Amino acid sequence: MKVLVLWEDGFPTLDSAPLSRRLLAAALRKEDARFASVQELADALTDRPDVLVTPYGSAFPKSVWEPFLRYLEAGGCWVNLGGAPLTRPVRWEGEGRHLGERRSPGAVRPPGRWHVEVPQTAYGKALRICHAFPVEIPAGCSLRSPRLDVDLEPGFTRCNARRAWALQVRLTDGRDFPDEAGSAGPREAVL
Repeated sequence: MKVLVLWEDGFPTLDSAPLSRRLLAAALRKEDARFASVQELADALTDRPDVLVTPYGSAFPKSVWEPFLRYLEAGGCWVNLGGAPLTRPVRWEGEGRHLGERRSPGAVRPPGRWHVEVPQTAYGKALRICHAFPVEIPAGCSLRSPRLDVDLEPGFTRCNARRAWALQVRLTDGRDFPDEAGSAGPREAVL
């Protein structure tokens, strides 16, 4: 499986425990994993990886929103590690140019810093994620998964999560009856 991992040194992690590149590389050692910076991500997505992994919780790079959305609309798969997905856009504020602008390979990022924008739902709504609600996990509780083709529970025991996020998703925009608000409608989403 071709796995593309977004990795940018210094990029903020929000609403989740920060992960190291070494830990991610070890977890993906049996896969064909490639790490891409924010500047490299748009081009890397055109190679059609099987899955994109974003390890920054609620934070995501605003400058690559359009290529990310095109990748998903073309059937791409995405795993967001931690946080409330797509709720905290992050942009590079530097002198002159922004990180999302195309530059020649090997170009140095201008001096600046990452700026985290206010919480918002617009980006998630484009993927039918209406809201994300925090669910506190009391001490002493353990996470379990239903029986799957792979056994995830050993991984859960190594993770001491204290918070999870419940996503409120919208599965349809259609209606069963034209004038009926709140009808179930056809199920148009794929989770």
